[in-house]
Amino acid sequence: MDNDQINFNGYNKISHDLIIRHLNENECPKNLVLLKDLAKIIDETIKFTELKNNGVEKVYYLEKDLAKNPDEKNLEWIYIIRPNVNDLKIVCNHIKEDLMKNIRYLYPYKILFSPRKLFICDLIFEQEGLYEYVSIGELENDLIRIDNDILSMENLNFFTDYFLHGDQTWLNSIAKSLLNIQYWFGSIPKIHLHGSCAKSVYELMKRLNSISDNPVVTKLNDYKIGQLILIDRSVDFITPFCSPLTYEGLLNEYFSLNAGYIDQVPEIVKNKRVKLSNDDKIFENIRGMHISEIFAHLKNFVNELKNVHEKKNELNSVSDMKNFVKSDLKNYNQLSDLVNLHLNLCDVIINQKTHLEVSLYLSVEHNILTNREYRKSYEYIEELINRQFDFNQVLRLVILLSKTNQGLSSNEHTQLTNQILHNYGYDKIFLLRNLQKIGLFEIQDPFLKRDESKANILKIPQQITNRLKNTSYTSISKRLDIIPGDLDHNQLKSTSRLVDPSYAFNGSYRPIICNYISKMLDDNPKSNFEEISKILPGDYEKITENSLSVRNVSNRPADRIVLVYFLGGCTYAEIGILKKIASQKNLRFLFATTSFLKTEQVIDLMKN
Repeated sequence: MDNDQINFNGYNKISHDLIIRHLNENECPKNLVLLKDLAKIIDETIKFTELKNNGVEKVYYLEKDLAKNPDEKNLEWIYIIRPNVNDLKIVCNHIKEDLMKNIRYLYPYKILFSPRKLFICDLIFEQEGLYEYVSIGELENDLIRIDNDILSMENLNFFTDYFLHGDQTWLNSIAKSLLNIQYWFGSIPKIHLHGSCAKSVYELMKRLNSISDNPVVTKLNDYKIGQLILIDRSVDFITPFCSPLTYEGLLNEYFSLNAGYIDQVPEIVKNKRVKLSNDDKIFENIRGMHISEIFAHLKNFVNELKNVHEKKNELNSVSDMKNFVKSDLKNYNQLSDLVNLHLNLCDVIINQKTHLEVSLYLSVEHNILTNREYRKSYEYIEELINRQFDFNQVLRLVILLSKTNQGLSSNEHTQLTNQILHNYGYDKIFLLRNLQKIGLFEIQDPFLKRDESKANILKIPQQITNRLKNTSYTSISKRLDIIPGDLDHNQLKSTSRLVDPSYAFNGSYRPIICNYISKMLDDNPKSNFEEISKILPGDYEKITENSLSVRNVSNRPADRIVLVYFLGGCTYAEIGILKKIASQKNLRFLFATTSFLKTEQVIDLMKN
């Protein structure tokens, strides 16, 4: 299948044109104030030179104190922020300070909310008595192109808003984003839903389409994406807390990726603005690889550089020199910069990953995932807590231990809670409460007993309900085959056609959500998919929007293209694994997500 047949390369044009339209509403100089979290998103949508060409003179980050020149009155202030109460209060304070200093601008303050305006926005401006001084609009950039096959809302708050607080505010934006995708690529004929969020989004999407002035119309065979998978993050809360071992996953772990850019560029890298995408051909090849294989692969590019370097000694004429400078030298310089970049990034990661403590930590994590040596794992966690080891790394193991054992016993739960509060501070009590509320740090059902003599597999007495039987980690691992047996070298090699999904976790664990999606797309009627879908949280539903086209044309290239939309976020390791699965099934996956998840960021959100 031609990978260039469909991509998201032009997807940001909608947001780009909307920004240009807002900038050109008033012909005057403009100052732009951006929420820092939105800066990379805006930069991915429109370049700074284009902002300048459309009247923007200065760009500021939204901060409590903003120095303004009182003599610059013949301009327009434009704020681009999230519909967040704290950010709104800062904007209100800026306006009040101007009014107190008797500064009046030619135009009202323009406040653009990304991706949409909420009722609370109007309410706060009214309560502060500032409504007459502002002009409010929306910047409907629901999904941003991260790469040619990846879209993201970059809205990490959705994870806690929906799964912790039950807030459905953002479902409207997700439903609209799905409609926008279908405006571009046609109505998707096959839709798989799993989870309450997925079902709500689908129903809202249908409702919005029915009242739209320009609805998406289902046409016979007029589609470019054959299947859509809408899946709740709650299907698999385990994988986001596993330590990633793919290159891209580790880049996010150590340096934080924001809209495809490295947020915390290490000192060893000279260029402080690094964008990672498939436009970088080296990164395209190594992004999904296990970190242990990266240097061997980069060595091939070093040899390529060496060949180009030696070629210059064979130049015998002026025309040879011209051709060398025009093509080979340019490619040499670009390739050299990219090789140096990835060698430096790998060097930082490897230096930390080879530490003895990291090796022991990973072995305990993998024991937890494979339900082995429960007591040793628990004691190791206690040891880390009492040593006041990195808090996020400790919580990662606590969460995994709880999720893989249907919670901890009441005594163990109380004991770990007390030790965490004593060693890390009593302000962590709200975090632990939220983790318990969302189901990441639970107290085990008293009917459940652990049999230490049989590899710590949960034994469930007869009186326990069928629901508890079917949702246990051991039941899921057995049905979905997520704990691999002995694998040969080729099955753990990233570049192998037959690579096993567990390669990203040293062969100890196949991500639940990846194996589930693989089973969902399996054509084998003996796969017992319906039974498998019932053991996971939430309900599964399959919908055929255009049965006639699916029945009449089953071998169209579009039918092999699948859009996977993660509601609640996904990890870079999962993306890498799913690409391997797609290759094995002769499919092509496109991805959309509310955000990319990182343990540290999720825990920070849970603190509030």
